Amino acid sequence: MNEIHRKLETLIGNLNGFVYRCKYDKNWTMEYLSEGCLKITGYSPEELIENKVISFNDLIVAEYREFLWNLWKENFSKKEHVIVEYPIITKNGEIKWVWEQSCGVFNENNELVALEGYITDITFQKNAEIKLHGSNLILKLLADKTKDLIYRYKFKPHPQFVYVSPSSTEITGYTPDEHYADPFLGMKIVHPEDKNILESIFQANFDFNKPLIIRWIKKNGEIIWTEQKNVPIYNSFGEIIAIEGIARNITAEKQREEFDKFLNEYSTELISLELDKIFEFITNKLTRFLNSSAIFIFLYDEITKKLILKKSSVNKINFTKILKLLGKQSKKEISFKLDELTYNQIAEEKIIQKKSLYDLTFGQIPKILAKSIQKLLNINYLNGISLSKNNNLLGTIIIACNENTKELNLTYLKTLGGITTNAFIRYLNEIKLQKLEIAIEQNPASIVITDTNGLIEYINPQFTQITEYTYDEVIGKNPKILKSGEHDKIFYKNLWNTISSGKVWTGEFLNKKKSGELYWEYARIAPIKNNKGKIINYVAIKEDITELKQKNDLLLASMESYQSVFNSVTDAIFIHDKNSVFIEVNKRAETMFGYSKKELIGKNPKFVGVNDMNNYVKIFKIVQNVFQTGIPTTIEF
Repeated sequence: MNEIHRKLETLIGNLNGFVYRCKYDKNWTMEYLSEGCLKITGYSPEELIENKVISFNDLIVAEYREFLWNLWKENFSKKEHVIVEYPIITKNGEIKWVWEQSCGVFNENNELVALEGYITDITFQKNAEIKLHGSNLILKLLADKTKDLIYRYKFKPHPQFVYVSPSSTEITGYTPDEHYADPFLGMKIVHPEDKNILESIFQANFDFNKPLIIRWIKKNGEIIWTEQKNVPIYNSFGEIIAIEGIARNITAEKQREEFDKFLNEYSTELISLELDKIFEFITNKLTRFLNSSAIFIFLYDEITKKLILKKSSVNKINFTKILKLLGKQSKKEISFKLDELTYNQIAEEKIIQKKSLYDLTFGQIPKILAKSIQKLLNINYLNGISLSKNNNLLGTIIIACNENTKELNLTYLKTLGGITTNAFIRYLNEIKLQKLEIAIEQNPASIVITDTNGLIEYINPQFTQITEYTYDEVIGKNPKILKSGEHDKIFYKNLWNTISSGKVWTGEFLNKKKSGELYWEYARIAPIKNNKGKIINYVAIKEDITELKQKNDLLLASMESYQSVFNSVTDAIFIHDKNSVFIEVNKRAETMFGYSKKELIGKNPKFVGVNDMNNYVKIFKIVQNVFQTGIPTTIEF
């Protein structure tokens, strides 16, 4: 046991610091101290234990005592370790910085009764750190970042800029001398909405490792985004007395970031927007984001071969100058909205050429329109976005921008054009789909769509109207639920072989309704193929022909009855048209005149012996009179 104690004492004695155990009170009444405390504090363990000469609390610089007591009290209540740096006053009056790590000691009732920890001297490191921040940092920043704004600003004894690099003139518009003359200029140029961000550096938990992103208002009124990295300078009491930092202009990066965000929002919203709202969204969003003086959206009319101005960010302007240039004086024309104007000259310009991306200059769009817009709206730059798909021009967007946003526009035009084109195509496809859905839903024919196994995926309302089966009753079922037993297996096998080979089958079914009633339908069944030619579904368009079949049966029965009577009478019957040409004859007419029906059809009365011209003329006139009056007439010849 003595050997273990000896080894432990040797180990502790060789530490570059000292270990301790003290009571949990404000004096930090020491119960044990290793010999290392003499080297750091100037006091021997015996002088500090039980506060014999001085308490350890009295060694701590006065301004830090309350802070440390609250820190220890808070952390030990949570049973957490404390790591902290603070200054002490040694026996000879020297101020030293120490680093301490400690923990609480709890009894069986979970009560804090003592503290145990380790303390070491960090005075040399602390002084080196202060010197580095005080001088070397500015030199390093100047060497590494000459184009960025480098500064040192002190808060005590009174606020002032100690150093401002020459680049402040270009970045803020204010010279270094103007910063030196006004110690509060750094806060004055901060955007009102961002002042709270700058003020947050004085909060106790502020993380100086994270850069500040704030907006500055330049001397000319321009708003720029800046990224600031600050290093705090502390006094011996841990108070911030100055900051050294570097600020760089990140406006271009921020614009790209915001444009990316805009594109994400834009593409998301376009999914659900209607066409007119899409263009309204484009004009409003881009006008604000790019500070554009005007945006014009043209749609290409394939029939007239013109680009028609559909939407613009300027809804009404005075067209007096434009109309004069066009040689038009009508007041009615002057009241036209910009949205309603079209220009024949557009068809002759490069804009009609089917390109995926191009820049528009005043020489490439209608000269008259371009010059008029330039005069009225003071536009210096125009950029164009092509809306095209598969070499088919859909339209274009013309963006009027300023010098600062010209390059940015060109960078994002292609992406914006692609998103807009896809949205435009999607809208047109949705319109077609809506029309198709309406046509299917309201179609008088019964429409059924099945998968490749013949299981029903869709029926229109007319299917329910005819078969009496509801949507829920047939979805996932095979159409064989309609079988009446009229058709054999070969019939259905031929049908399936036809459609599964990619061909269209047409024919008639005798099917059975839910109630058991039989009905006839004429069907056209075809495969549905994807863009690779693979069959993915089958569609059947069927028409109820039960009534038509019944009428045909009645007509056939009536015709058979008529023919029976027509051929059984003893008199010869000739049916002829208004020109006395025979179109039907009965059996008696064949036997009476000795000609077959085939020989008589298409002949006139002369053929059967009416050679006397007077009789023939008489017969012809009587026939004409019957056709005109509809009154039956008897004639002998």
